[in-house]
Amino acid sequence: MMGVGLVPGLQLLVISLLLVSTWTLEAFQSETIQTKLGALTGRRTTVGQNNDTVYQFLNIPFAKPPVGDLRFRQPVKFGRWNGTLDATKYGPSCFQDVNSSFTIWYGTSEDCLQLNIYVPFATSPSIKKSVMVWIHGGGYFFGTASFYDGSMIAVEGDVIVVTVNYRLGIFGFLSLGDETTKGNYGLLDQIQALKWVKENIADYGGNPSDVTIFGESAGGFSVGLLSLIPQNKGLFHRAIHESGTANSLLTLGSPVEVTTETAKALGCQTTNSTILMNCLLEKPADAILTQSTMVSERLCNLDRMHCLYFGPVIDGDLLTRTPVELMSNKTTEAYKFFESLDLMVGNCRMEGSLYLSMLGNNVQYQKDKNINVSIGLSHQYLCDVMSPNIANFYFKNNRKVSQAICKEYYVADNATLQSRAVLDVYSDLFFISDSTSTLNAHINSESSTYQFMYNQVLPFKLGPEPTWYEGPSHAEELYYLFTMEYFDRILPNVTISDSDRLLAHQMRKYWTNFAKSGNPNSAGLPVWSVFTNASKNYMKLSKHDMGVGNDYRKNEMKFWLQTIPNLISDSDTSRAKKLKTDSLFLLIISLSSLNFFINIMLVRY
Repeated sequence: MMGVGLVPGLQLLVISLLLVSTWTLEAFQSETIQTKLGALTGRRTTVGQNNDTVYQFLNIPFAKPPVGDLRFRQPVKFGRWNGTLDATKYGPSCFQDVNSSFTIWYGTSEDCLQLNIYVPFATSPSIKKSVMVWIHGGGYFFGTASFYDGSMIAVEGDVIVVTVNYRLGIFGFLSLGDETTKGNYGLLDQIQALKWVKENIADYGGNPSDVTIFGESAGGFSVGLLSLIPQNKGLFHRAIHESGTANSLLTLGSPVEVTTETAKALGCQTTNSTILMNCLLEKPADAILTQSTMVSERLCNLDRMHCLYFGPVIDGDLLTRTPVELMSNKTTEAYKFFESLDLMVGNCRMEGSLYLSMLGNNVQYQKDKNINVSIGLSHQYLCDVMSPNIANFYFKNNRKVSQAICKEYYVADNATLQSRAVLDVYSDLFFISDSTSTLNAHINSESSTYQFMYNQVLPFKLGPEPTWYEGPSHAEELYYLFTMEYFDRILPNVTISDSDRLLAHQMRKYWTNFAKSGNPNSAGLPVWSVFTNASKNYMKLSKHDMGVGNDYRKNEMKFWLQTIPNLISDSDTSRAKKLKTDSLFLLIISLSSLNFFINIMLVRY
């Protein structure tokens, strides 16, 4: 689904970060330390223009290999290792399609539950550093911790950065919706990694009582879901969502059908869950992956605008209700935990690049719909294809919804702006409105709330894109956050300017300041104002327009969070009611005949 299309795709992000990781691992000195789990040898190296020293401890196991009888089961604590652990090289990615994510650099394996730790040079046994745990994205079907070198964040922010692997695809999120196979194994991996950090990070100079989790896309979804699980209290204290929140339409998977069809393709009997699972435990991992990928691709429908089959589900244990329900009921332990956390939420300006990438990579779909994305996305496509599809799949084919979307995003006499507006539909529906809802749900708490919008286009092209397209695209902030200063060394004819380096530094300082105190501000940085119900301030992150904005996409958010729910309510007033909560109106609609995706859009602050 995420290909190298007409706009920068996640695969190119993967390539770039892998190249950076390769470059940073060229020269190092061995560094052996003693921990409560045993001795390990890591790396001492220098990074960045200032040649700052950083320690890197890589491929540390936090759970036993999830193979054999541990496949499709909760992770089991690893414990101590024998001898001296070699922590100088990245480990394999969790099992996934190597063609989609270029994991050939490090290989793939079911034995993948490891983490990487990046420690700035100056540590103290008495003054422990704040810890930031990174959860990678990739739609829950690809990606790995080793894509993300946390060295620059560690040294510039004086924090300890931890990046973690978790099981992906069918291995991480297989579910039959019953007690035998509840699913959420990848989410449980993330929690086990956080438990490991809580118990062991002090050995590396970190403060186990000062942990921030942060992630992007599926990593952002995960951060949001982890923040609604009250059993996680004490494992982390702040949360940063980048292009993903718990209440996103893309958060929850629908794995039952794919699981069943995959089992059939592998010759497993599917009428009894226990027999089916025992059969799958005996199958080779590559056969399971191949069949599950083929089934997912066959079932994928681009008209639905996304195809997340394997992902977190409502399992009755970790997640007892939908994220929307948990955030809208302030009496629950889930909400109380959520509001106790300091919160930062943000997006890239053009999250709709994901949709353009999917369209651009599907030639047959373009032919069927009579479109050419290189020329543009017309108002006919908006009104005759996209809007009806949204209404059909997410609003029970409500014609009023389709007509409203067409009207709201229609641009007259400007093909360029109309094309961008089509992508804005995707951005606003699947990303921005969910971020806004999450922020609104949090602002009455005693913890801090901040919003950002990343607006900076990269100084180099990642691939061909239509002349009408304007970024920045989904995930592009990661280049500045992790690896900006390396690109002029690994990309030909690319020069990274001082303003690029400054933006990277500012973002790292904002992120790490927030991790330390819940406030991103410090001396020398443009002031970032808190998000409140009255102001709805957000920080514009860019080289030439850094500063505070107010009420991001106010009209569009009113459309998705008020107008659309009201249209649905007007269509079915007997099953909907409005409640006034504080100074906000919360529309709560419980329609048992509609699927979860519709409920997400109907329950809004």
